[in-house]
Amino acid sequence: MDQETEQKVQQLFAQVTEALARATWALLNADAGLGRTVVDDDRTIDAQVASVEGALWGDLEALGVLFCDMDTAVREYPEAAMRCRSPGRCVHAR
Repeated sequence: MDQETEQKVQQLFAQVTEALARATWALLNADAGLGRTVVDDDRTIDAQVASVEGALWGDLEALGVLFCDMDTAVREYPEAAMRCRSPGRCVHAR
């Protein structure tokens, strides 16, 4: 993972930690306004997660790492599936 992606992941963890604390406070104190703010902020976090997720999948794909169920592996990557010794838990890098 490159440094920029790692920094984004760390920022997301910090945002989620803060959001959980605010959500807990809102729930325990019946603060509907804060609850709505947490939900609105969650949409922003979800968008950032999608961005980081795309970068991480791109990094893994560039390394040749395959993530799929065995049916897909047998159909699309038969040579990799044949080398898998533990069905359902095969991790293979090209």
